Amino acid sequence: MRAWVLEQFGGPLVRRDVAVPAIGAREALVRVRNVGICGTDVKIRAGRMGLGVVPLIMGHEVAGEVAEVGAEVRNVRPGDRVTVNFYVTCGTCAFCRAGRDTLCTDVRQHGFSLDGGFAEYMKTPAVNLCPVPAHVPLEQASILADAVATAYHAVTRRANIQPGRRVAIVGVGGVGLHLLQMARLAGGWVIAIDQSEASLERARGLGADALVGARRGPFHE
Repeated sequence: MRAWVLEQFGGPLVRRDVAVPAIGAREALVRVRNVGICGTDVKIRAGRMGLGVVPLIMGHEVAGEVAEVGAEVRNVRPGDRVTVNFYVTCGTCAFCRAGRDTLCTDVRQHGFSLDGGFAEYMKTPAVNLCPVPAHVPLEQASILADAVATAYHAVTRRANIQPGRRVAIVGVGGVGLHLLQMARLAGGWVIAIDQSEASLERARGLGADALVGARRGPFHE
């Protein structure tokens, strides 16, 4: 299969022909249809994440179709449209058992320290696959497990935003704009803060109640 491989930190992604990954009994093979490019990818490529893993197929915002499943897989089947949770966890440590699996003591991540989606196919534990409804385009679904899920976790699990609560979002780029929309859906009164006038205008269009230009200071209702 074709893949774009990071062979040295700071270097280019190199197109290579590599073997299609062989899957285990509890794994699935995903035919990649869409993969996002995240700001974190820039840090990984530059070697700024401290992971030290090359060669590496990057890409952690992945959506596609199940191509093959292992013998013990029951939650998905070939042909299913899916997005991929890129956190591969042990499932047995204290954090995993408490439902805080992003703090898993043995966590690995597709596109960080495990091969990811800059390829025609990728393998992953089947439990990491989430079904995508037919009406949701896969190019939109590809960012669900990262930019959207990060914002959702912040709104529902960390901040626990309730109706009427005031919420300040510092930085309304990709993740921040998703967070803004979810905070509004939760009933929050949202202040968007950014240095970029264009980002603030997008935030206004998505429902921000007040804007703060970090370069100019005052509120703009």
